[in-house]
Amino acid sequence: MRLRFYIFLCFTFLFLTGWGHMGPKVGIGFSIDHMKGREPFLAKLREVTEDNHALLVLKDAQDDPETQELQANELIKEGIQVLVVISCDPAKAGPIVAAAHIGGIKVISLERLIPDSDLDYFIDFNKEKAGELQAQAMAEKVSKGRY
Repeated sequence: MRLRFYIFLCFTFLFLTGWGHMGPKVGIGFSIDHMKGREPFLAKLREVTEDNHALLVLKDAQDDPETQELQANELIKEGIQVLVVISCDPAKAGPIVAAAHIGGIKVISLERLIPDSDLDYFIDFNKEKAGELQAQAMAEKVSKGRY
């Protein structure tokens, strides 16, 4: 009786801890304004999504807002669960967010806030604080001299 209990417990543990990697992959659509200069970021993003059992579908709009809207609609039709957007023109990206929400898709905007839209998440960093930290690190590294 005890042996069956322990076997059941082991299988339950394996089932619960491995469930995320046994089910279907999560589809993440990434609509980016341009790839130029972002290759290291995108490589790391691909690595992280693969490690976490997700499928990353990347679309490069090449700085054209109309192309970005068409590509985002393609991603929505492909059945993604999350749409991440770095918008070419934030003022023209509102329809992308609206179309995603009609499809029941969460939208994350990176770097640029999309006005007049109901974003689910907005991720940016404090540029002023980043500059202060860079200047502080530089001053600590080279404490004497002309600069």
